[in-house]
Amino acid sequence: QVKIIKHCRDLGVGPGGFYQPGYREGAKLSLRMMCLGKNWDPDSGSYGDIRRFDAAQPPKIPEELTKYVKDAIAASHEFLKQRGKGATNPDAELPVMSPDICIVNFYTTSGKLGFHQDNNEQRSSLARGLPVVSFSLGDTAEFLYGDVRDDDKASKIKLESGDVLIFGGQSRHIFHGVSSIAPKSAPLWVTDKANLRPGRLNLTFRQYNYKGSVNVTPAPFDTCVCDNNTAPLQHLRPGMVLLKKFLKANDQGRNAINIPTLMEICVHLMVLNLISLKYSRSSWKMPLKPPMNSWSKEGVLPMLW
Repeated sequence: QVKIIKHCRDLGVGPGGFYQPGYREGAKLSLRMMCLGKNWDPDSGSYGDIRRFDAAQPPKIPEELTKYVKDAIAASHEFLKQRGKGATNPDAELPVMSPDICIVNFYTTSGKLGFHQDNNEQRSSLARGLPVVSFSLGDTAEFLYGDVRDDDKASKIKLESGDVLIFGGQSRHIFHGVSSIAPKSAPLWVTDKANLRPGRLNLTFRQYNYKGSVNVTPAPFDTCVCDNNTAPLQHLRPGMVLLKKFLKANDQGRNAINIPTLMEICVHLMVLNLISLKYSRSSWKMPLKPPMNSWSKEGVLPMLW
């Protein structure tokens, strides 16, 4: 997770980096956006090689991020195989794709995204049902999805930091959106180590064009039995899989380094202080003050974007 955030920060402050998208009549989206591979214009709803307002070319997708996407698809296929006891063809339900475009959105704690479909890629890609692969980092989002454009009829899930959501095949054209961001819900060992400001960073990978055959027999729609929301891998509906905490929290692996929170430090110091008071003649001493450190909020430098 930290590596992905740093990749986005480095790209986001350069040419073609983060900006607040909007429409010609003046309305602005409540997020910051950066496109990789090709630029997506919300006003025209189409992809292009340059950004309209500043003629900037979008950066390329780092190879490391492409690998993470392919790993997530491979993990979802293995999950579908095990779930179907060998009878399921994972590629029919969730086709393999090689991402060549990515939209990176940063939501503040008040950010949201209205119900919409991702249908601006080439016809061949959409007809093949090539999936959208979504990475969530930072604060938790309430994600809505459904077959019709109606928030009241939508299903809801929580997307936490490290979650990967994949939807393709029969679920490729679902309506979806973000209704809210939960403040202060991000893990401290991710936000502090990466200097991520409060909010949610979301990367959605797609394949713009597909040159192979699109004659694929879809998986039966009624084969899905939805999982409970505590499972590490969840089959939400045909062509839609949620991999909980799939992205590791740090470079060495999730929870490989147990970085203490400021609260844990304070409690530890209070215990030490009580012990020192018990065995010291001069019992009335000021409590120890937690030292400034890289993982306290006061020690975090403001993020650049």
